[in-house]
Amino acid sequence: MNIIRKIQCSFAAKLSFYILLITILIFLATFFIFYMFASRAIRESASNRATHLLEITKLKIENVFTAVRTVPENLLWAVVEQEDVDPDSLYPYTRRILENNPCIFGTATAFEPYYFKEKGYYFSPYSYRDGDTIGTKQLGTDDYDYHSWDWYATPKKLGHAYWSEPYYDDGGGEMLMITYSIPIRKADGTFIGIQTVDVSLGWLTDLINSLKPYPSVYTILLARDGTYIVHPNKENILTKTIFGVADSLANDCLRVLGERMVAGESGMMEMKSSYGDKGDSFVFFTPLDSDKWSLGMVIRKDEVFQELNSTNRRVLTLIFLGLIVLFVFSMTVIRQLTRPLSLFSKSAREIATGNFNVPLPDIRTEDEMAELHNSFKYMQQQLTDYIKQLKETTSIKERIESELRIARDIQMEMIPKIFPPFPERDDVDLYAVLHSAKEVGGDLYDFFIDSDRLYFVIGDVSGKGVPASLFMATTRSIFRSVAAFYRDPAEILISLNNSIAETNESSMFVTLFIGILDLASGELLYANAGHNPPVLIKPGGMPIYMESTPNVPAGPFPGFIYESQELQVEKGSTIFLYTDGLTEAENIEKKLYGKEALLDVLERVDDCEPKEVTETVIAAVHAHVGEAEQSDDLTILTIKY
Repeated sequence: MNIIRKIQCSFAAKLSFYILLITILIFLATFFIFYMFASRAIRESASNRATHLLEITKLKIENVFTAVRTVPENLLWAVVEQEDVDPDSLYPYTRRILENNPCIFGTATAFEPYYFKEKGYYFSPYSYRDGDTIGTKQLGTDDYDYHSWDWYATPKKLGHAYWSEPYYDDGGGEMLMITYSIPIRKADGTFIGIQTVDVSLGWLTDLINSLKPYPSVYTILLARDGTYIVHPNKENILTKTIFGVADSLANDCLRVLGERMVAGESGMMEMKSSYGDKGDSFVFFTPLDSDKWSLGMVIRKDEVFQELNSTNRRVLTLIFLGLIVLFVFSMTVIRQLTRPLSLFSKSAREIATGNFNVPLPDIRTEDEMAELHNSFKYMQQQLTDYIKQLKETTSIKERIESELRIARDIQMEMIPKIFPPFPERDDVDLYAVLHSAKEVGGDLYDFFIDSDRLYFVIGDVSGKGVPASLFMATTRSIFRSVAAFYRDPAEILISLNNSIAETNESSMFVTLFIGILDLASGELLYANAGHNPPVLIKPGGMPIYMESTPNVPAGPFPGFIYESQELQVEKGSTIFLYTDGLTEAENIEKKLYGKEALLDVLERVDDCEPKEVTETVIAAVHAHVGEAEQSDDLTILTIKY
């Protein structure tokens, strides 16, 4: 942890670490390329070596099998070509075959029942190896009916030579063996017996395993059906097939290997660990031409690459030690070169506390450190000037903010904000809100009652901020002054428009909706100067937008003639007025709230009081906007008749 903390806090350590990191990456890339080419070369060498040894082993086995096939042919003359053969004279012949052929375990001349009447039903002179000696015996007995054994019955039926499958010769050779058998026929073609030659599977296993390119290499020999003839695990020999082992291990790759070997293919496969092996292996395999068996050599990968891995470990150790030396050397040199930086950091901390005249380190070189010294000196001067200007700017900003707060308070005092505004009346209720996007805004609303007539207005001045707020204050004052003299909203708009236009040098404008509701009859007169149409919610009905001629906003066009419209309002109805800051409220994806969404909300509050209606709509708008900043002033005026 201390080393990591030093690297994080020290520039010299960081730079040394980055140099070390780049060096490591270069070494790793070089090492990886070297390892790839070396691995490929070693793999090819191992493949060539294993294939060569496999071919040598195969040739040895083929030579043995060739010799085995010639032996019975040499014995036939003693039985077929000689007349009046003495049956006991066959024992020395079989014995001599073993003396001259060390690769043969045993040989027998088995005759048909009662061929030699004096010998009885069974007669089969058999010589076999018993350690370093050669034994001889009569093979057939009641317990060993050789006529039913595969090595006798099959070639008799086929009529030609036959290699048996591996078997345990219980009662004969008393071991695992394979037997080569040929039929014996008289000159006239009469079948009289079988001549056999036995090969010990143990001897064959030793022959196969005599050549080992690596210490832990082992060889397997498969029969036609995939049965193990030779295998390092003796429990598998003649008892298991490669397919059964593959199923028990759920090893599909081993099954594919078995299929290829049984099919007589030659080649190489990479295998995951199996048979309890400690690692992955290469398997080289080839068929035996003399029979439909297949020979395989299994070589562990770690042995093939043992020398390479050992070399790699030594190389990596040297690289690791070299990197440590490089890191220490880099740290020492870089720390010496960057020592002035620590002095500059102390000066920077002093400057941060406000001491802009702190002395800087003395740099006598002409390199980047000198440039850094000059930059610090320049920064000291600039900070001194900046702090002086900042104090002046902050003072001005605070004064402006204070004035804006006062302006907002004055603006909010100009509009009605006590609700309910007419607690003594039971024929009308109102509620309104005004939320400015900045400190002050350009939206407005106002209302008053004169002779049972409710005068109300809502408006939206172009722009935002202080100019809009001043224009709003002027518009609201003119509305109050003009409305007292007229009972027609159009006349109020005409007079208000002309009054604003006289001094409107900036060509600002305001959208207005002015209405006069007769509280006794429910008659509503209204005029629209470019404002959003209000929503009318009849009792038990669906909210709808009121039909109104939009006309042009007030302010830029003096002398414009506005027209009033008339509507009969039922008792229990609600008039919902708003500015475009509601329907055009944007979320973070710049999606507008919209008029349809407003109608959906108002449909659920048709029987509510004005305050509840207003607050429900505002909550829905806030939910839509989410974390987005308010983009425009938002004003709502809700009237329930």
